[in-house]
Amino acid sequence: MKIIKALTKVFIILHLLFFNILPNEPDWVKNLGSSARYPESIYATGFGMAKVVEKNQSEALKEAEDYAKANLSQKLKSQINSNILTKKVETETKLASYTDYTVKVNSQIDLQNVSFQRYSDKNYAYVLCYVKKEDLAELYLKKYSELSKSIEEKFKQAESLLSSQKKDEAIETFLSIYPLFRKLKEIHEILIALNNRMEYPLSLELDAEKKLAEIQSSNLESLDAIASVAALSLIKQLKENIALYPKAILYQDTKFGSQFSKFMLDNINAKLSGKSENLKIVAVYEKADASVEGNYWILNDKIRLIINVLSKNKEVIASYQIIFSKELAENSKLALMPEELKKALEEEKKFAEAELNTGGLILEVWTNKGDDELVFYEGDTMSVFVRVNLPSYIRIIYHLADGKRALLADNMYVASHQINKPYKIPYAYEACEPFGVETMQVVASLEPLPPLKTINQEGFDILAEDLGSVLTKHRGMKKVKPKNLQTEERIKITVLKK
Repeated sequence: MKIIKALTKVFIILHLLFFNILPNEPDWVKNLGSSARYPESIYATGFGMAKVVEKNQSEALKEAEDYAKANLSQKLKSQINSNILTKKVETETKLASYTDYTVKVNSQIDLQNVSFQRYSDKNYAYVLCYVKKEDLAELYLKKYSELSKSIEEKFKQAESLLSSQKKDEAIETFLSIYPLFRKLKEIHEILIALNNRMEYPLSLELDAEKKLAEIQSSNLESLDAIASVAALSLIKQLKENIALYPKAILYQDTKFGSQFSKFMLDNINAKLSGKSENLKIVAVYEKADASVEGNYWILNDKIRLIINVLSKNKEVIASYQIIFSKELAENSKLALMPEELKKALEEEKKFAEAELNTGGLILEVWTNKGDDELVFYEGDTMSVFVRVNLPSYIRIIYHLADGKRALLADNMYVASHQINKPYKIPYAYEACEPFGVETMQVVASLEPLPPLKTINQEGFDILAEDLGSVLTKHRGMKKVKPKNLQTEERIKITVLKK
């Protein structure tokens, strides 16, 4: 019997060592992912936790590990988006010309060489993943160098083809560079978030843009002509039999659209479906192989337009960009600026200043049109879905373009049998006035959320409190009750008149 007990203890010790499971509760469990041993100035960290079901500790640890990696990636993306947002707010406030541009990081963060610490009790498994920022930066510096070299080689190849009067091949090669520029820009933003500032080769991208524009300049005298060339350029890069979902064209790297962006998206997609029998446009994102998305920048008297086709895993598979005269849009009587842009940017900055994300509680939110770069037109119906990894209370606040805030759902409970599954909010919403930029804020909490003061208007519960008061109630609760897990997701929605 003593031998069996001794062997059992040895087995437990080996199991703990093999899975790097700590025997005593570490500080990062007590502090929900924060640890003095891994300061954020030096480390990128992620925290995950999962419920132990039917005493299956190994499965719970694996699940918590996946959540921790996702949390690390999401925290880096949030920092990148916060950096971009700050630049946008400053630019719009100063009414300055924005000649450079940034891109959102869509693809997953490469988490090679991350380390893990694990801890489990009878109810939950906890995992902390961490990596030194300088080690992660070294990985991305290598990627940056290799991709820069590929871009330079393709640029020389395109110039050589142009010199040899091989115009069509030169156009195709120039176009193939654009997805690489998008990826390079993503890596550039990641490096900035990792405290590595380096110069992006904007001049090389502008040279490629200029040469392509010169080749195609004779055909670009209207927005319709630009849409035709953009469609043909994308078709040349796409495989056959592909289904595309027209998502949105947005102003700069905000999540806001305009009359101009709606016109260009509709026109480009009409050209896409009309110029290729092997390509179809679908109205439902789930039925698509990829999505058509874009951004535009106003550069004094010019407009830079970038159109990307993104696969379901957010990789750019086709891209087109051009600079053209601002007069073309003005002559078409199309508004270039999103409605209430400055107000929307300042409000978004308030959200970003105190990002609510504790790591252990994972919340996903999406609509019937996806979860990013959303544009709804008057009369469209929106359905909302959430998914959480722990039993939670859900609150949905919808921030309307006119400044009102509607409480769409409050302390809606997702029970244990509903976790890790799509949960459809049992209401549908129709897009209507006021038009402009709106925000859907979704909060998940392990404990019931504190009540908000509301007044009933036309059947909706409208908040009687301002944004600052609402944020204080949500984010202040974490300080009062440190063991309560809370997290938040926000979706930007542009509502336009049909």
